[in-house]
Amino acid sequence: MCGPRRGEDNRVLDKCISLQIANVEDMEDIVSKFSEALTAACDKSFKKARTHMKTHEHKTVPWWTEELTIAGKLVNTFRRKYQRTKNNNISEQRKRNIKQKKLNIK
Repeated sequence: MCGPRRGEDNRVLDKCISLQIANVEDMEDIVSKFSEALTAACDKSFKKARTHMKTHEHKTVPWWTEELTIAGKLVNTFRRKYQRTKNNNISEQRKRNIKQKKLNIK
């Protein structure tokens, strides 16, 4: 057993530990085992952030078509243009365009 007893100082402890390390044949093996143990302890104690990957395997409805997707994107494009317009005359014209595109989708 290594360790300072009453009256012994840290030099004795240091000498004892250095002798134990010197007797070890494969220091890399000890370091890798320690690293594995530390990694396992961290894996158990810390929460891991989940990565949210987008998948194209969403549940789809049978009536949704590619044409509806394109039409929806068109309406969004017109809506963004309308929202960015500062001129009232152009704004009203774009507002009518949005309503017309929405009616064409239905």
